Amino acid sequence: MDIKVIVLADRLGKELEPLDQTSCPALLEIAGRSVIEYTLEDLAEAGFKQALVVSVHTELFEKKIRKGGRWGLELEHLLSRGEMRPESALRRAHHEGPALIIRGDVVRGRCVSQFLKAAVETGGECVSGTINGQDAGICFVQGKWSHGADWRALESGPNDVELGDIGLFSLRSLKNFHAANMATMDETLQGTKLPGRTGETGITAARQSVDHGARVNNGKAFIGLAAQVGKGVEIKGKVVIAEHSYVDEGASLENCVVMPGTYVGKDVEIRNAIVAGNRLIRVDIDTITEIPDDFLLTSMQKPADGASATSFWDRILAVFLLMISAPLWPIAAILAFINHPSQPLVSSRQVGNRDDGAGTFTRWVWNTNIPVLRNLPGLFPVITGHLCLVGVRPPLANSSAVGHKVAPAGLIGPALLDMDSEATEDEIALGETVYASRLTLGTKLTYMLRGASSLFGRRAWKPSLR
Repeated sequence: MDIKVIVLADRLGKELEPLDQTSCPALLEIAGRSVIEYTLEDLAEAGFKQALVVSVHTELFEKKIRKGGRWGLELEHLLSRGEMRPESALRRAHHEGPALIIRGDVVRGRCVSQFLKAAVETGGECVSGTINGQDAGICFVQGKWSHGADWRALESGPNDVELGDIGLFSLRSLKNFHAANMATMDETLQGTKLPGRTGETGITAARQSVDHGARVNNGKAFIGLAAQVGKGVEIKGKVVIAEHSYVDEGASLENCVVMPGTYVGKDVEIRNAIVAGNRLIRVDIDTITEIPDDFLLTSMQKPADGASATSFWDRILAVFLLMISAPLWPIAAILAFINHPSQPLVSSRQVGNRDDGAGTFTRWVWNTNIPVLRNLPGLFPVITGHLCLVGVRPPLANSSAVGHKVAPAGLIGPALLDMDSEATEDEIALGETVYASRLTLGTKLTYMLRGASSLFGRRAWKPSLR
């Protein structure tokens, strides 16, 4: 049977403010997966190979889920003005025949295979599914759409197939969003598991996440992709720490969700809340508080305009610096050959800023301990667009031991200009986190000027191990 799959992921999500300010419901993260991924995994397990995704921000979806290859799906993207009615989606899909329409902006347990089998046996032009009597946001259409005007209210429609207690979260409130995260920690959504390795301490860690010694007190935690948890962080109940977040040492979290790219400061105590940037959302008392102190809570996710990627001017300045540094290259080469005649140049694979399939690159340095001379070859990755002139240290490729990249990677930055040679990895990571939280075009210009002036200082020419 040739079944057309249409995934409606165009809910505007105003009821989830302020979480919707940098995303939309279907792309919000629930315990290591974006909401739509729960639906895509369900479709893939049911044997589907193609699907049409209807969304408002097609460019965000194409960047996040691309063409669906990681699930074995071939995805097409259809632009919507928001909350397109299913009959309109059917019409715009130009498909005559059976169709499976499923919402991709709610979270449910795995049910596609079970539903389709029951729907075919039930028969009829339009068969919908419910979970504990609530509309599950899934419908099998063989003729005319008869489900009603739309699915925006997610109210009970024609109760044709009851799917049982497999888990359903409509994400129609901040409290429901919090509850969905807590449910995934208990793995109460049928057929789903946390994406990562679960240790004896009750912490499930995703790829490239770093746990510096958190203490779990009668609870469990999920640490997302490239997130960091500092030494002595106390975890009670169920805690979700989303990707690219940083929880500093001594913090205490209880029944919390830390949203992507959020910094939680040293010794901060949070319970029964969603933390999104500098916003503390208490779901138990229904309050939203903005915290003005960056050292308590702040966002590291969205760099300011002009600070997010390697720009044309970065490359031009790098070419200029390469030209004026020409007299230093013979000196660097001679010293490197004298000190290490068998290996005057040292290389490493690192992760840069490019998002065009060339994310990693080979970085070369002269094998000398004089910082200025050692880093001269670093101008070439700036010219090719892999690095900014100013930024955080680029992570080593294929290394799960390093922390995440909290901001665009650069040739110079806080690790080089703000830290001495005896600074620990944790101190450097914290410095880069603070730098990322305050990243603006003005910050970049300030570091450029500091970098230029440091060339004439003793530190730039003093032998160093870093």
